[in-house]
Amino acid sequence: MSESGSHGKHSTFVTVVAWVFIVIFSFLTLTALLLNIMVFSFMEDMKKLDVGNKTVQKEPEPDGLQFFRNNFNSLFITGPPFFVVSVIMLLSAIGLLNRLNIARILFMSMLIMIITAILFLFMYKLLFSFGVSSVSQGSPQTLYSNFSGWLQSMTVLINVFTVIIPTGIMVVFVFIIKNLLSKDVILEFHPFLREKETGGGEITRVM
Repeated sequence: MSESGSHGKHSTFVTVVAWVFIVIFSFLTLTALLLNIMVFSFMEDMKKLDVGNKTVQKEPEPDGLQFFRNNFNSLFITGPPFFVVSVIMLLSAIGLLNRLNIARILFMSMLIMIITAILFLFMYKLLFSFGVSSVSQGSPQTLYSNFSGWLQSMTVLINVFTVIIPTGIMVVFVFIIKNLLSKDVILEFHPFLREKETGGGEITRVM
């Protein structure tokens, strides 16, 4: 499948992939930006509350503030990198749509990095689960001894989905990388190579 463009015919596959990632990472970039603004704005608020709590009796905090206080370190550490990755993916997807080869290489590199991160989290989860199982076997009560049957089923279902969804994402990413490395797509991002291959004539698409 192909579509006409200013530099010949463009494959529909690259166009669809580019637009899908533009939509997804436009939303994620905006979300990451707002998250970082909230985190850094709450830094001053938490400092003021800490100073105030030393002089007056501590009052119950709002749920939202408790969430930020309890998860502040995680949000502070993961917020900026998440924003940077989202921006890079968005820019590379826009470049992919415009058939920039440097964007194609950057896009594939980011997908490989995401796949590597997913595999790392898989290994971490596996090692963590093995450690928990080893500890629970030696204790009088197992980890799920007080859980009801439906809660155990929900736990199993959640664990299954945490395996299926990332695996599906990795399969899709590998499929995209494989197609972006195909001969026709590479020539699509190098129109002069295509002209040379066809003897300087009209730029054509094989697929």
